Amino acid sequence: MKKANKKPYGKGMKKKRWVNHSKHSTSLEVRFWSKVDIKGDNDCWNWIAGRNNAGYGSFGFNGTGVPAHKMTFILTQTEIPEGMEVNHICNNPLCCNPRHLELVTHKQNIEYMWKQGRSRIQREKAMKEAK
Repeated sequence: MKKANKKPYGKGMKKKRWVNHSKHSTSLEVRFWSKVDIKGDNDCWNWIAGRNNAGYGSFGFNGTGVPAHKMTFILTQTEIPEGMEVNHICNNPLCCNPRHLELVTHKQNIEYMWKQGRSRIQREKAMKEAK
């Protein structure tokens, strides 16, 4: 017997398969949004619960940690198509404001990361230069 894929944003998974279960949908959304510090329309809405090792918000779902910005995108906009990633326009990994999120390709996401100086190599170099 194969083990089920628990990643709700993974290959082939569609929003309707996990968000729209009528008896769970409301409680899932209430639980999710209770962990977000919602401010003004154009402000960052920071995730105030757990984080993953990369500093992104992590929401517990089905026994696994789902990146909070991906869950935000799925709950407020649409499923994440295969081959696409969710980018923070605001450059804040804790932000869950749907207005600050956009779908991009992996290549675009990497280009934005380098342009904004967020790569590990750039951060390590900056730390060495600061000493």
